[in-house]
Amino acid sequence: FPPHKEVKDSNITRKIFKSQVFFARWVSDFDCKKEMSFWYVVKDGMFNVESLTSKVRNQVRKGLKNCVVRKIFKEELIKKGYNVYIHAFKKYNTFNVPQNEVQFKEKIDALSLDFEFWGVFNERNKLIGYSQNRIIFNVCEFSVTKFLPEYLRLRPSEALFYSMIDFYINERKVSYIHNGTRSISHHTNIQDFLIKKFRFRKAFCRLHIAYHPLVRVLVWLMFPLRFVFKFSRIRILRKIGVVLFQEELRRNGNKKDSNASNL
Repeated sequence: FPPHKEVKDSNITRKIFKSQVFFARWVSDFDCKKEMSFWYVVKDGMFNVESLTSKVRNQVRKGLKNCVVRKIFKEELIKKGYNVYIHAFKKYNTFNVPQNEVQFKEKIDALSLDFEFWGVFNERNKLIGYSQNRIIFNVCEFSVTKFLPEYLRLRPSEALFYSMIDFYINERKVSYIHNGTRSISHHTNIQDFLIKKFRFRKAFCRLHIAYHPLVRVLVWLMFPLRFVFKFSRIRILRKIGVVLFQEELRRNGNKKDSNASNL
């Protein structure tokens, strides 16, 4: 469900057992007016180029002049997208491991019909960026967006995001667009980019987590040591640190965690 939809948690524990997962996560009080420790990054209301600063308008114009932005089929992304994905991933400061090409193609191919795909191309028709967008309950999620770092000077990011926001807000008339929640595993520049340049905002909400009973015990035991895991250079310990940081956000509730930083 998109975050504004109410989730009834009466059968979640049973579903956790049946699905053999570690935990389930959902939110409530979406877009409340209190400043909370958890949020989505959203865009709603009217949108036009005049609402942007003059600097951003110039960057958008440059991007649209240098690049071609269009919707693409899944098959085109499967064929051309891995080069963009892997080069973008190399720039991330994260403990996560990138997918290989087979995994990338299989994951794209398995996406449901809720997904739409956009590409941005240079003058030689080379794919230099793409976005996977999920449309559900008249809400658009910018699920995954990647760019080839060496082409950012052409302003493909401004061109792509402007084109997608204009299409979904003004033509499709979705209720809102979101770019997911605050990151808990690594810092992401894309949300700062959307807030600064395209006037996205933080929609605060309350985080809920239901654990598998064994995981709940482990989280309870390890929580006092969360800062040890947070700064570990060992990948599995950093993963545990992410789960504990997520638990910290849940416990903070409607308190702004001014001292807690992203892992």
